[in-house]
Amino acid sequence: MRILLAGFEVDFVYDHGAYSEMADILASKAIRFAGFGYNIPSVRALARVGFSNQTYGTAYRSYGNSQAYAMSENLVDILAVTAERRALLFHLATDGKTVKR
Repeated sequence: MRILLAGFEVDFVYDHGAYSEMADILASKAIRFAGFGYNIPSVRALARVGFSNQTYGTAYRSYGNSQAYAMSENLVDILAVTAERRALLFHLATDGKTVKR
């Protein structure tokens, strides 16, 4: 089984609290790492950062790319359920390798 993901479109929206430090890094990493690990020929990504009076905090490890990677993996899981396939085989089949059932 081989699966080709032809396109990918994502819109990231972050609440960054009251401070603008590193908001641009968060947005750029989200765009760069959307769909990471998969061969997707056509990707369109938009990242938006909003500022509010909410408390903001992070551990500053894998800042931005972990959110994008988790989102990408979740979308592939949703595709697997929609295609009525096992999620692990679907993940393996989308990276360009042929997987036997």
